Amino acid sequence: MGEYSGIGDHAHIGCSGGVFLGANVIAGPYVTFHSQEHVADDLSEPIRLQGTVESPIRIEDNVWIGARVTFLAGSRVGSGSIVAAGSVVRGVFPSNCVVGGVPAKILKYR
Repeated sequence: MGEYSGIGDHAHIGCSGGVFLGANVIAGPYVTFHSQEHVADDLSEPIRLQGTVESPIRIEDNVWIGARVTFLAGSRVGSGSIVAAGSVVRGVFPSNCVVGGVPAKILKYR
């Protein structure tokens, strides 16, 4: 976590795949980070026995994250961006954009 960054109450950071927050990141309450996901490709095998895949989550500098945002494995949010409350983020988003929705998409640019 970078300098002057903070996360609100009741957050969950599942960091087996790595979670990296830049400087000046502000995050609301109930934000969750899940840098690991279950493999579920084999229909003949129980999901719990198929293992997991880890992939880091990267939030660059100066990002505002609203309340109850969920970040999934491999997500990346560019500097100067805003993530709307309640969003589910998966994928890579460029700098200076406003992201929101389930699944999250670019709503506009700052």
